[in-house]
Amino acid sequence: MSRNGGSELFMHTLRIVIIGNGSVAEGLAREFGEAAAEGRMQFVQQWARRTHAPEKLAAADLYVLAVSDAAVAEVSETLPFAPGSVVAHTAGCVAMSDLSPRIVDRAVLYPLQSFTRGRRQADFRRTPFFIEGATPHALETVCTAAMAISDSVTEMSSERRARIHLAGAFANNFSNAMLSLAEEIAWSADETFDALRPIVTETFAKALDMPTPRAAQTGAAQRGDKTIQAKHLEILADTHPELITIYEEISNQIWRISKKN
Repeated sequence: MSRNGGSELFMHTLRIVIIGNGSVAEGLAREFGEAAAEGRMQFVQQWARRTHAPEKLAAADLYVLAVSDAAVAEVSETLPFAPGSVVAHTAGCVAMSDLSPRIVDRAVLYPLQSFTRGRRQADFRRTPFFIEGATPHALETVCTAAMAISDSVTEMSSERRARIHLAGAFANNFSNAMLSLAEEIAWSADETFDALRPIVTETFAKALDMPTPRAAQTGAAQRGDKTIQAKHLEILADTHPELITIYEEISNQIWRISKKN
């Protein structure tokens, strides 16, 4: 199943409750809230363990567990969900089977997106959603919910979803960590991150504009310039010796993906 565009199925009656109070819960609550305001579904409640008692959990057709990965099993086992409801978690690297076996209509509603509290994505409808359902009803329900807020909805197994989650970690978490390390190195030259903003902007713009990020790769490692790499390692030895291994490993990977070896 791979669907693009909107769907009218069940949107006028589907009742959704978001469970959680973290950045993912906040982001999904905002998007579902706007969909509800436009009459495409009913966003009933955002429920959080710290501020609500279990008996305050509202009735819903779909409960979305936007909680930490470690809490998925416990929350799905202990909360009093409405009979016949679908319960879905939003974790990329947690199997659907981790949801409590007492829930017949288990599902997954995973958005491949970076969420930061207080920040909104410019165009959330481009966010890919990867869904899974233990029953046809569960699958159709999470598909309907996802299509209310996204133009990219794809059915995917737990095993494949874990792999795309890993890809997201490299693309998002690791790349941002590299920017943080670049900022530290810039400080050693008495510069701020502002000096790096133009090259960062162009780097990601090229990666998105070209057919593959490999075509956008530049630099000493891509060229196989050992002289420049040796100079970089000398500087790191003086300023950031803890980054030498990272520099060498990433340089080797750049050479590999550039097909220079």
